[in-house]
Amino acid sequence: MTTWAILAADGFSLLMTDSVDILNRSCHADVRIMYRQRFFSENSPKLVQGFNAARQEKKPNYLKALSNIVEKLPKQVQVTELPALLSLLLEALSCPDQGVQLSTLSCLQPVLVDPPPALIQQLEALFSRLLALTSSPSMNMRIASLRCIKTISHFPVHEVLPFRARVLRALARPLDDRKRLVRREAVQARAEWYVVEKSQRLTVTVLCSNDPVLFAL
Repeated sequence: MTTWAILAADGFSLLMTDSVDILNRSCHADVRIMYRQRFFSENSPKLVQGFNAARQEKKPNYLKALSNIVEKLPKQVQVTELPALLSLLLEALSCPDQGVQLSTLSCLQPVLVDPPPALIQQLEALFSRLLALTSSPSMNMRIASLRCIKTISHFPVHEVLPFRARVLRALARPLDDRKRLVRREAVQARAEWYVVEKSQRLTVTVLCSNDPVLFAL
């Protein structure tokens, strides 16, 4: 039963992909415009409902199916639709399936560029999962999580400043990663977080003897 469930979850990726072997126009498949968006709209509520009703050991299958659908959506659609699925995406980052984790990180990256309020309210949970993934056995996972962490540094300063010290400590480990690509991403992410506190400094102009004096608070 578990094997069939995993295969079914993997099948959602096939349905959303332009396959050269099956489900294409040369095989007489009926491929319509925006079919991915329609498929997502019709099936994501069912997957969410199934996830909520499933036993704990079955939940990763629903997360995998959902991530396979969301990953193949156009980026502009992801940005619009993902806030409603945020709780499940955070759950997917803790899923034992590395494929689910990696596809979820790929989905999150465009959303992090212009974060919705719902995401900012979940920063504690998001940081806990992203920082844990910087130690993943998968190099691609470590790189993807570091890129997400770097992007979050551009969130409103008052929202991310409480996490600055924690992030800088956690990024010390990937700075010594055995892979050069991971070290490069860690250096870039740490540099962005290092200047977070400085960006909070406000410049106030005070008139004194008709001369403007600048004070950094």
